[in-house]
Amino acid sequence: MSLYTLRALSAAGGTLYDDAFHAIWQPWREQLAQNLTTWCEDDVTQRSDCHAWSCAPLHEFMAEVAGVRPAAPGWAVVAFKPRTALFAEFDRRVPLGGRLAPGVARVSWRRRAGKTEVSICLEMDGGVDEAVAIQVTFPDGHVEQHVGPLLALSF
Repeated sequence: MSLYTLRALSAAGGTLYDDAFHAIWQPWREQLAQNLTTWCEDDVTQRSDCHAWSCAPLHEFMAEVAGVRPAAPGWAVVAFKPRTALFAEFDRRVPLGGRLAPGVARVSWRRRAGKTEVSICLEMDGGVDEAVAIQVTFPDGHVEQHVGPLLALSF
């Protein structure tokens, strides 16, 4: 449905993605209201062949909203760029890949009195013992390097 639109909005930077986010999600909200168990290929034919592009909502929530993705091959570095402007509160678990699999990143935030308290906690079931590098991109665009598995920040 809107995978390429969402990718373009993300690549463009600025506030474009955040500005369009809730309107673009309307077709998926309608599918949830219809109790569908898979995402439709498009909102015109209501047909589902379970094509890869119908999973755009999963990618968006993990990589764009929660902001967790690999920053280096094999997840040697975890990129963390949450879109905290989209929701006042957020709490999700994102599966990790590469050397961190079958672990998860628990991402949460809560906005209070003009500040957003953000946390990411990497839970590795695979027994990764060494520290994990986390590259954090803040809403103003500056980037900081941290070492996990637990990180609490204020945006």
